Amino acid sequence: MTRRLGILLALALLAGVMGVAYERLAQLHVDSAWNDHTHVVIETIEKARVALLGADGLRRSYRISLDPADRELMEERIAEAEHTLDDVAVLTVDNPSQQARIKTLRPLIRERASVLREGLDLPRWEELTQETRDEQRVIQGHGLAVAKDVRGVFEAMLAEEMGLLALREARALVAARSVQIAVVAGGLFGLCLVGAMFVSLERENRRRIVAQEALERSTLLVSAVVEGTTDFIGVKDREGRYLLANGALASYFRRGAAEILGRTDADLMSQEAAVVVMKNDRESMTAGEARVFEQALVNRGETRTFLSTKAPYRDAAGGILGVISISRDITERKLLELEVAELAIRDPLTGLFNRRNMDETLVREIDRAKRKSLPVSVVMIDLDHFKRLNDTHGHAAGDAVLRRFAERLRASVRREDVVCRYGGEEFVVILPEVPHEKARERAEQWRAQVEEMTVEIGDQTLRSLSASLGVASFPAHGAAAADLLKAADAALYRAKAEGRNRVVVGEAAQA
Repeated sequence: MTRRLGILLALALLAGVMGVAYERLAQLHVDSAWNDHTHVVIETIEKARVALLGADGLRRSYRISLDPADRELMEERIAEAEHTLDDVAVLTVDNPSQQARIKTLRPLIRERASVLREGLDLPRWEELTQETRDEQRVIQGHGLAVAKDVRGVFEAMLAEEMGLLALREARALVAARSVQIAVVAGGLFGLCLVGAMFVSLERENRRRIVAQEALERSTLLVSAVVEGTTDFIGVKDREGRYLLANGALASYFRRGAAEILGRTDADLMSQEAAVVVMKNDRESMTAGEARVFEQALVNRGETRTFLSTKAPYRDAAGGILGVISISRDITERKLLELEVAELAIRDPLTGLFNRRNMDETLVREIDRAKRKSLPVSVVMIDLDHFKRLNDTHGHAAGDAVLRRFAERLRASVRREDVVCRYGGEEFVVILPEVPHEKARERAEQWRAQVEEMTVEIGDQTLRSLSASLGVASFPAHGAAAADLLKAADAALYRAKAEGRNRVVVGEAAQA
């Protein structure tokens, strides 16, 4: 009777282990599905942002080129942003806070789209009356405010999804760890109990075999979950030696899974990448809790970015044996974020910084100059008779001239100088720590470069180009960014009034 009770106890224990393992694996499967869902939500939100920023860039391109294709593409990007937002609404239907943000975002996007369409059929900027220019500045200024509100809502949505992602991945790690502890601790105890009674319970051998098969099925289930994901899953001891590596991780290391066991990251990847990974492992074990890291790893000359959740791997008593790591490759998503950032600060035709970036940079440089008692100069450049060039040779020729001049300008500045397209055929160069005398010399060099410049357009060569330039410096010609630009603009118009193809320095600011 005692023996039978013993074997029944062993079987009950193993059944309990299977039950716990099954329940936690089911939870792990649910958490993994939610993780994938959250990644889809993040990517869809980013897609909507990119579409709206693309529409902004195409609007500027259309106002420069008046190419109907740009206008059609702008409308397509606006429609894409609205449709993608509908997709986000469907994906987050169970999230009241995100639904509230989407409700806030819809009228903002419509308002932003209305501003983008405003003034598309007006003549070019230089042909507008001052009253119309003022009206357009007010409208586009309002558009920038709306764009800022849109960006704020998008960032809030992404922040919430990133928080949900971290929470769900941490919960998945807890589930995986509990499965492993239950299987290892329960399995070992059950096997020891059955082994001790094996000789005297030979007649019960079949029952032990059944229990063993159940344990193997449970282990296979854990293995199926670990091997069925494209995320990198690894378990290491306190010295960083791999105890487990799934197929996805082995593929990244370009080795078989068995070759990885017993090795450290220093044996498997570049020294630079190994230092980052092992530092994050130690931080998680020291903290005694799950941590989320964004790891940019350079391995075999290739840079990949991973979102990694690391948590201590514990024994049944709670002692830390090592670390469990789950990593997802988010390189493509990071590249998309960089593309979004570039669209926000670059002029699409010339690749130079846009006016918005110029305004922010000039304010920042003047603040720095005030703190360090240093000069800052601004050179405003306008290509002479550009409208006549467009009317004579076509807008394609005008665009080619703008791109060629932008290339030469970019090649002739210092690393710390900032070259911007101010609008139309106007350019601005910010020269940190350069007084107006030196800025005038630089401006004269650029004027001469324009005179020497030729542009090949099909079978025709454009020559006899020229530019007028206005120079202003802080603090001599103004103490604020707006004052400095106003002084440079006034000097530029004086250069044009005096016959063009010349450099004029701004007048000293009134005390």
